[in-house]
Amino acid sequence: MRALARFITKEAWPRKSRVLGESILWLSVLAGLVSGQALLRVDFHLLAHTFFGASLTYSSIALGFCVTGVTMTLAFADQSFVRRLVSSRVTKDSAHCMYSDLLFVFTWTAFVHLLLIASSIICLFAYKPTAILFEPTAYWAVTGMSGFVVGLQAYALLQFLSTVLTLSTVGCKYIEHLERAIKEDAAKAAAESSGKAKGK
Repeated sequence: MRALARFITKEAWPRKSRVLGESILWLSVLAGLVSGQALLRVDFHLLAHTFFGASLTYSSIALGFCVTGVTMTLAFADQSFVRRLVSSRVTKDSAHCMYSDLLFVFTWTAFVHLLLIASSIICLFAYKPTAILFEPTAYWAVTGMSGFVVGLQAYALLQFLSTVLTLSTVGCKYIEHLERAIKEDAAKAAAESSGKAKGK
């Protein structure tokens, strides 16, 4: 519980404006509302257990990906690149370094998918095997639960896409770092070679 409290107070809460300001969050809320209303109005008999089962499978795989990403980030072999990330900021007034932001992207995405796993499991027990996802005769609480999970699913998918794009950006930064290191090594080797030639 202390680790969860620390994550919320030290990592998530200071970044609340960034999380709440992201368009993917509000697109997900809209997706939950629109999909619920649309499926209530059309004859679309999607079984709740089918949707929640697929959601549980996806979120479990994505959670494993995120945990692996955190592990690989912490075990980065190139310490010079890690130092570069630690000394860099996304913006000048940012309170966190790029390395901390990278870890947060993975941990926040993992947290979202963990919440999706828990919600999907609860819904699998709450719904009957033959229940429709958005059934017109269902109680408002049941419909709201379905809308919440659909919106959370949309947010998890978009957040996972954001994580993949972040990895791509870090990969590009790492390539730039390697190219710079190669040039520096070549310049150093040329200078040493020139110094030896002058010594002779």
